[in-house]
Amino acid sequence: MFKRKSWLWSLSLLIFALGCRLVSGNGGGTTITQVTPLSPQAYYGQATCGPTALSVDVRLEAESAPQTVGVQYRYVGAQASNWMTAPALATGTNQYTALLVIDEAQARGVQATKIEYRTFAQDAQGQTVEYPADGTYQIALQECKQQAVAPQDDRQPPQVLQMLASAGPVYYPNTCTPNMLQVAALVVDNSGQALVSLEYWFEDPQGQMLTREREVPMLGQGTLYQIALDVSQEAMRALKGKPGNLAYRVKAKDAAGNLAVFPTGDQVRNLASLQPCSTAAGGAVGNGANSGGGSGNNKQPATAGLNWGFYDGICPP
Repeated sequence: MFKRKSWLWSLSLLIFALGCRLVSGNGGGTTITQVTPLSPQAYYGQATCGPTALSVDVRLEAESAPQTVGVQYRYVGAQASNWMTAPALATGTNQYTALLVIDEAQARGVQATKIEYRTFAQDAQGQTVEYPADGTYQIALQECKQQAVAPQDDRQPPQVLQMLASAGPVYYPNTCTPNMLQVAALVVDNSGQALVSLEYWFEDPQGQMLTREREVPMLGQGTLYQIALDVSQEAMRALKGKPGNLAYRVKAKDAAGNLAVFPTGDQVRNLASLQPCSTAAGGAVGNGANSGGGSGNNKQPATAGLNWGFYDGICPP
């Protein structure tokens, strides 16, 4: 088995298979300085061994916020698959993260044993820089054949390996953007599946609870669970046009009733800053994500031009 890790980020998830390849060039003042795979290994097949998705962290030095940052990747084994692209969202100052969801059919089709990948950043003028300039990075990929444990024999709770979230500020009501909290979690259980939900409530800036907890289900795909949470109306009732926070955490339960809550320990929840639309520049801001895990308010501005969605089948503009 693998060790549990406590990785929290503010980010959104995007992924789409593309058959094109970017050309290296002048990044217009943008330099990729560090690339870190935050998951050491990924799996396809049974969802009982480990994560069926992995994340890649990209750090930049840039004169201005890039228009697009992402990761190109392919599965390699007896053959190589087509190149695919997973765009990334900002998780901090000059820091971006992309999540690669493993396509079992493609990985199995080439008998994949590894993933090759490289990163890119593109500015508003269309100038692109790639890293590494030559070659690729590699991450191990393995087929999981471990059979699921029957509920009557299951004594182990699910493992929440990562929580991924787009964070603030989130604006309300829905007359400006971003107005939704988008959360994903990588959850592994020896039964191969779990019921995963997001529990949330509202707090004032001092941390006083304003509402009771509410729980909503997250949609699962392998070991990846996601939700886009629109709290515009609830925020208006709870905060009455004032700033506040949305507190949240992930709960995972398997068929045997074993329960896991994330985050745990002293940090009992994550906070996303909630702001009335009257505080947004011009009454609206671009969709984006900033560092927002933890127990403090997130006061970083949103990053325009990046949202949780899909490329439309062409290379990034």
